[in-house]
Amino acid sequence: MSSNHPNTSQQLCTLFGEGITKDPSLLNESISICNSYHLSPNDLFYKWEAFAINHLPKGQTYNLHNARELRKLINSQYQSSLATPLKPSNTYATTTFNPSPGLGHILGIKTPKTPISNTGSNGVNSVNPFSTPSRSTYRPNSLSAPDQDVSIANLDTPSGLSLDPRSAVSFSSALSFQPLETLNSHLPLSGSGAQSLIDPPRSTSSSSSKAKQPSRVALAVGTDPKAWNYRYMFEKKGERSQVLDDRIDHFAALIRDVYNLQGTSADEIEFGDPSMPSQEPIYVVGRICPNMLPRNSANAAKIKAEKTSSAMTVKLEDGSEQSKESLAIDDPSGLPKLAETGVMLESSRMMGSGNRIPIFLQKGCKVRYGPNDPGSSPTVGLFPGMIVCMKGMNGGGERFGVEEILMPPPLPHAVTPREELLSNQFNPSKLDGKPINLLTASGPFTEDSNLDFTPWHRLMDEIERGGLPSTSLDSSSTSETLASGRRGMPDVVLLLGPFLPASHPELAMSDLFPSEIFRKHISARLQGLLERSPATTVILIPSTNDIVSAHVAFPQPYLEKNDEALGLPKRVRCLPNPCLFYINEVVIAASTADVLKDLRSEELIMRIENPPANAGNQATASKDAMSRLCRHVLGQRSFYPLFPSPPSSLLPLDISHSHLLSLPSVSPDILFLPSSLKHFIRVVDSTVVINPGRTVQSDSSNLSTNASPSSLASIQISAMSKSDLERGGGSEMEGVEEGLAHKVYERARVEILEL
Repeated sequence: MSSNHPNTSQQLCTLFGEGITKDPSLLNESISICNSYHLSPNDLFYKWEAFAINHLPKGQTYNLHNARELRKLINSQYQSSLATPLKPSNTYATTTFNPSPGLGHILGIKTPKTPISNTGSNGVNSVNPFSTPSRSTYRPNSLSAPDQDVSIANLDTPSGLSLDPRSAVSFSSALSFQPLETLNSHLPLSGSGAQSLIDPPRSTSSSSSKAKQPSRVALAVGTDPKAWNYRYMFEKKGERSQVLDDRIDHFAALIRDVYNLQGTSADEIEFGDPSMPSQEPIYVVGRICPNMLPRNSANAAKIKAEKTSSAMTVKLEDGSEQSKESLAIDDPSGLPKLAETGVMLESSRMMGSGNRIPIFLQKGCKVRYGPNDPGSSPTVGLFPGMIVCMKGMNGGGERFGVEEILMPPPLPHAVTPREELLSNQFNPSKLDGKPINLLTASGPFTEDSNLDFTPWHRLMDEIERGGLPSTSLDSSSTSETLASGRRGMPDVVLLLGPFLPASHPELAMSDLFPSEIFRKHISARLQGLLERSPATTVILIPSTNDIVSAHVAFPQPYLEKNDEALGLPKRVRCLPNPCLFYINEVVIAASTADVLKDLRSEELIMRIENPPANAGNQATASKDAMSRLCRHVLGQRSFYPLFPSPPSSLLPLDISHSHLLSLPSVSPDILFLPSSLKHFIRVVDSTVVINPGRTVQSDSSNLSTNASPSSLASIQISAMSKSDLERGGGSEMEGVEEGLAHKVYERARVEILEL
């Protein structure tokens, strides 16, 4: 019996007394047990009475600890009842399956296993409408083979309630999949995608027919797997400092070439030391960092004493004064944050002996985001770890006055030869002029209250029925979509971790190992998807919060596909975190680290006094916080440009191997940055940046004012104009000599769908 009745809480309080009414956690746990195992409050009370008599000392009360122990017992009985596969029987066609054992089972009383049926007026037995449907009514791999066994691995949901996907009324029909945000809504939905085998033939040739269905797209990864198999927790201070220095020197050479910094005699301008006094403007390159205090007991005592004072400044042991804002003395982590009076520029050992110097923005300071940008922005965003080039001078030797900031521009976008584009997009054995269908979902995939993975199973149910529902049908949609009501089987399913968070509150109380939970819910459903749709490519990218990953440092290698405990299908592709890969010609990059949230918490917006009068595009773009944060990632050419990572992120950043976080050679056409912040779609410097949101919003994220509903991203990338490709491209298709630009931001319809 389902316990979703509105009076469930009242019934539990009546049965269990005042103890449960005074403990909200105990009440929530009791409701969770009823919902997970389809129990009524009366059933739960009877199970508690039997459990207390048989397993607890006399006088024990119903508390949170005992409720969790009772859950373990109910779960073990539930799993044992599912262990034996059910065979359909001609004699008992109406036999039902009860997922929760009754009171007699707990007390050791054997009850006859008779079918529950109703006899109608015509004398024909009918199924009891109040009974649980039999698992034998749904067979995901072969809907037309009644002589095959049905095992628990083939069920759609862990509760055992599954329905035929071909029926008119389905379990997931309540899922709306309404679009929350859309890019290029004028592009029509085609409903095309990988060809699926919804009802494969029963003959032995079915396996060969599956093998004859190649994928419509090609996956290419440009990374060396050996570079990711490093040992973490073996970093040395010398290695860390050398990596940080090398990054500054690398950007110095990059900025000199990009901005064409030449001297009066056509010689290269030497970058100066910002800590040395100078009477003429010089160019310097360094890393932004907060003002770090000398770590001594005297300063610590001063800060502690001034926490409750009304003064705006704190006088340190050496006699200097610092503002409370610059010291961030209210920060519980104890680490200072950037403030306008406490921004430092750290140079490399080669260019400035590693010295740090305070900086300030002069009146009318220019901010240039590229060599062709004249510099027009009333504000500038800075964060710890950001590498910039500054022009100014240090008149008194105490601080560096900035009159111009040169930001590193993003990498160029990839181009592809015209012949290759024609082959990828119009070859009859590949796309044949139809769009690429891409689906992206980010974990976690189960709620904090249970390990049932209900949202994950619902999502997979919809995909296996022919793709996600197309709820945004309009006049621009094609007849194929209008007829099926589906977006088509995806060519690529990109799944971003965490799949099973190590911080999940129910993990410690589970009777299964984490690998068994992953195998039961994730691997089994992926196996069913690939059997149903052999042309679909599945990509898994882990998270440092994944308990099934043996490597927890960031950057993080791929999941071990050969690990038998995980049970991943052979055709699943496991990629590292972060990574950049190609789907045909489209360059896609993804990272599961929440860099957007960390940047937003650490970024300092500095206003420029008397900004230039010609403030234009960059000034307008800087008002959009998400676009500005995405521009930081692309401009710094790193999936995680912050240093150090904020303590609140709990990200185990490995600095010695941070070169694996760099964008290798090109800017991606599509960049996935899943975050607990609100979902969004942005086009930043010709890159489509997508935050697909979370498949399941955690309890902590729901407390945020910017929390968004559970969501995922659906992307349809249309083909280019065939006539333009065949004749060499018109004025709009012109690219460099080596090939043509992809312009995915113009031909991709991106939708954030509510789950």
